[in-house]
Amino acid sequence: MLICVEGCLGVGKSTLVQRVTERIASASFYEEVAVNPFLRDFYRDASHYALHAQYTFLLLQARRYQEALTYVGKDRTVTSAATAHPPLASGSDTLAICDFHPFKSLIFSKVVLREEEREPLSQLYRLLKIPRPDLVVYLRADEHTILARLRKRNDVYRTDIDFAYITQVCCAYDDFFRTYQGPQITIDTTHIDYVRHPQELSILLQQVPLLFPTQKLPGQSEYLGSAGTYRTEKEPRTP
Repeated sequence: MLICVEGCLGVGKSTLVQRVTERIASASFYEEVAVNPFLRDFYRDASHYALHAQYTFLLLQARRYQEALTYVGKDRTVTSAATAHPPLASGSDTLAICDFHPFKSLIFSKVVLREEEREPLSQLYRLLKIPRPDLVVYLRADEHTILARLRKRNDVYRTDIDFAYITQVCCAYDDFFRTYQGPQITIDTTHIDYVRHPQELSILLQQVPLLFPTQKLPGQSEYLGSAGTYRTEKEPRTP
């Protein structure tokens, strides 16, 4: 079983994966962002380095994702050319959770690349024949919340990220998931802060039966067969 957590930078993907793997039997696979040699240059001069950064990100993500596929015993080889992005077959007791999926490079390309630069990247993605995971957990939050969370981090690469950029990325993610065909669960984390308030993690996990500790891991495919898109919002905390 392979689950990917996706969403805008700063929304809490890596923290969620870390918290979940501390609670249930699973392996975590994190995107190796800092390995990209063009990352620093991209944030310094996006217009010149966006193309280099995005191609490198896609290849790094594909390699890391393959490691997760191997861990759960799946082969990404496609036997039918007509099936560009086949879903994984469920049923394995082994659970891996990624804080990314390589399709995120296509999402970010909508923000940082010119239109004529996007299609070659999409072609490369299709050639890689990367399968969909068994489930995508799409984390959302409003732009002000995401920017506030980023400001709390000591991330030298992202100190200059502004509200306009966050808004563009959030819109690109929303557009992508409106037409995403695989199993997905959408959760709004604007008022769920499981970093400062770890007990709130259970509020989120109750919306993801595959990850909720009281659920039995084997036989998860029965849930996926009827999976739809869910949304949860927690009322703002009173002071």
